[in-house]
Parts: sequence; structure tokens; C-alpha cells
Amino acid sequence: MYLIKGNSFQEVYKKAIMTILREGQEVSPRGSKTFELAPATIVIEDARKLLTMPRLRKGNYTFQLAEVLWMLRGSNDLKEISHYNKNWENFEDSDEPGILNGAYGDRLRNWNDVDQFNEVYKKLKQDPFSRQASMVIFDPERDNLIHSNGSYSKDIPCTNYFNFQIRDGKLNMYTVMRSNDLHKGAIYDIPNFIIFQHILAGWLEVEVGKYTHTAASLHIYENDVENFIEIFNDKDEITVYDDNVDYGDPRILSIAEFNLTMSTISQIETFTRISDKETFDEMIPGYINALAQINSTWWRSVAAQIVMYNYRKLGATEKEFKEFLPYVTNEYRKNVTNWKEIKK
Repeated sequence: MYLIKGNSFQEVYKKAIMTILREGQEVSPRGSKTFELAPATIVIEDARKLLTMPRLRKGNYTFQLAEVLWMLRGSNDLKEISHYNKNWENFEDSDEPGILNGAYGDRLRNWNDVDQFNEVYKKLKQDPFSRQASMVIFDPERDNLIHSNGSYSKDIPCTNYFNFQIRDGKLNMYTVMRSNDLHKGAIYDIPNFIIFQHILAGWLEVEVGKYTHTAASLHIYENDVENFIEIFNDKDEITVYDDNVDYGDPRILSIAEFNLTMSTISQIETFTRISDKETFDEMIPGYINALAQINSTWWRSVAAQIVMYNYRKLGATEKEFKEFLPYVTNEYRKNVTNWKEIKK
């Protein structure tokens, strides 16, 4: 077992790179050469900061937040998420067109009509010392099913389950994964899962504690090694956070406030994703009014980032795009509000 500990994702990410480059074992599942730690555990001692990524590992953070929203509303609709990342189209099964077998949200919020978020909340509300507050993602029946083409699904979840515990007045989270690609997977998985941790902490009215993440295989692919070396050798410890700025906090919402906020954001996301440019232009006053109705500055920022992304995809000018910029005040601002860098 490899143990990698630090105070932030930025710190543990670089430590994980160093450990894999120095000690990773060469394995080639499905013919793809990787370097692997098996197993490995990452511990983030203070999970209050959501986004702390090494400077040179630039990710598509609008996609990350769109994925969070997609999961939180319990969807398995392929078009909803492939709009933000076309790579998801590679995981569609031919006998189940238009859906994704392994969609986390469908399993977390609608597992045989069970909302696992609500169940975890109820267990910890009833018994704050409970050890039973778990959410399961891997489904032995669905994920061992042989499809019509004679193979397993193209979309088998990498995550097995989450467990939540309240200790010393703080909500700790423990994630277990069968497999995690440090370059393309972990940079989205860990921030997404920590957002789940923050949401539940808000419902339970407790602070956020530590985040622990165990992967049976923590790995990098051979073609990503050069980028990892560049990240590891970078001595610039720039973070998106400024101690003098209040970025807002997703954990402040009660369960009722959260549900209302998610309903508003979901409507904004849907309308901006399916609109054409002319309709979007006509709806700008409505979108701005809807953003103003979101009381949480953090979640308002998320909604505004989605609006800006979709407007850019429709061909908005830089001036039009920046009309929504004042509504983005959270820690993602530096990463997702550059008009030139947003992919069309």
C-alpha cells in the first residue's frame, strides 16, 4: 500500500506524480502501457479548498462542474454530458443508445428509487457517529452483464463506493476506486467528490474534514509521462486562492435551500445548452434575473460559468461573453472565464 498525504490536492497530486515516476510498476491492461501503484491511498488533510490544481495541469473545469450538475440531478443522458466533453460518446453501448451505463448520478440518486444522498443524510442526522453512511456505485448485476455484442459495457464505473463519517464535528469522506488515471481521471474525480462532501456537510450543519481516496490501481499512461515530469519539475506553487478573497462556499446550504438552488441551476443549464444564438440573445435578461435569484455566491458562479460556456459555443463575441463575468466570483474564475480558451 502506498500512502500519499498532504494538506491540499495540489500537494498530494505532485507527491503522487513523484511516487509513480519513481516506484510505479509497468503494466499494460488492454494493451495500453501504464505505470501503476497498486494499491494507493491519497489523504487530503483539509478538504475545505475545492480546487487546488498544479499550475501546469490545465483541465476543462467547465466540464468538471457540468459533470457535477449532471450527477447531482441523477441523469444518465449521454447528450447532456457529451455537450461538454465529446469523449463520452466513446462509452455508449450499441444496445443502449443515448444513455451511459455507468452514469454516477443515476446510481447515486436513483438506485431502484433510492436517493443515496438522502439516505446518507438521514443516517448521519439520526446518528452522527454512524459508520453506515455509504453510497455504492459499482453494481454487480449491471456491470457484469454481457451485452448484445458479446462484451461487457463500455462504461463500467471506476468508483466502487463512498463512506461518510462525522468525527470531531467534521464530515470526513472515504472513496474507494477500482482504477484511477491520475492524469485524466483524478483531476476531475477528486474535486467532484469533495463537492459532494461539502454539500452533505452543509445539509448536516458540520464542518468539512479530511478526504481519503483509495485506488486499487492508481496509474498514468506512458504518453502522459512527459507532461507529468513537467508538472513535477515546476517549482511555482501558484494557487487559485487568495487569502483576502471570500470565494463563497457550497457547504452553507441546507437541504431545502440546496434543492431549490439545484432546480434553478438545472433549468439554466438546460435552456442555455439547447438554445440557438438568437434565442439565447433574447433570453439574456431572463438568464441574468435567474442568476440573481441564486442566493449562494458559489453556486451562482457555477451557473454563470455554464451560461458563459454555452454562449461561447453559440458564437458569442468577447463583449457578449463578458456580460456574465461579474457573476463569477468563486475559485474557478481564473480557469474558466477566458473567452479565447473556451472550446467551441
